[in-house]
Amino acid sequence: MNGVVDVIIPTCKPLDHVMGLIRDVEQTAGCPVRVCATCQPVSAAANRNVGLGWAESDVRIMMDDDITGLPVGWVVQLAAMLDMEPRCVMGTASLLNQDGKYGPMTGRPPRLSAGASVIETGQMPTACVVVRRNDVRFDEGFVGSGWEDNDYCSQLRQAFPRGLFMICHSVQVVHLNEMKGNQSALFHQNKAHYLSKWGAVTW
Repeated sequence: MNGVVDVIIPTCKPLDHVMGLIRDVEQTAGCPVRVCATCQPVSAAANRNVGLGWAESDVRIMMDDDITGLPVGWVVQLAAMLDMEPRCVMGTASLLNQDGKYGPMTGRPPRLSAGASVIETGQMPTACVVVRRNDVRFDEGFVGSGWEDNDYCSQLRQAFPRGLFMICHSVQVVHLNEMKGNQSALFHQNKAHYLSKWGAVTW
């Protein structure tokens, strides 16, 4: 990892509502970062694409605005996972609930306290991930929020058929999982859009 790492926060919240998170990112990253908080009143997919459009670094982090408990050096550790495994196209932090238990969407490898392992399904939430620079973008046909991250993973698997999806066990963060953008109400609509593209849920 060389130079500044872009940390994208795709959010529909105004800037003053995420300043605390921005400061936390800068203080805990462990390396120089440029925080790109999108703050646009648009869908999750559109905000994610805005952030990817702003990003300039070869390695970039994308994190939701409801991530807390960032450990010191977390950006360095996530980026190191890409250096360790050149085939890794996306890696995730280990997501915890507020009660300290593992979140329901952290993948299916053994739950460890250190190291990294492969998520065989090639699916992960984009709540706190590291990716390499690439041309894949989020499908803005997904409204509000939900399923756009599943679709992004499916696109990455299609674009990089030998690519690996990994989890960094030593970076544990709390995901409040606020489900903004009418995620529950739009679940079936967005799932139908996903199925119209990929035919089935295979994970």
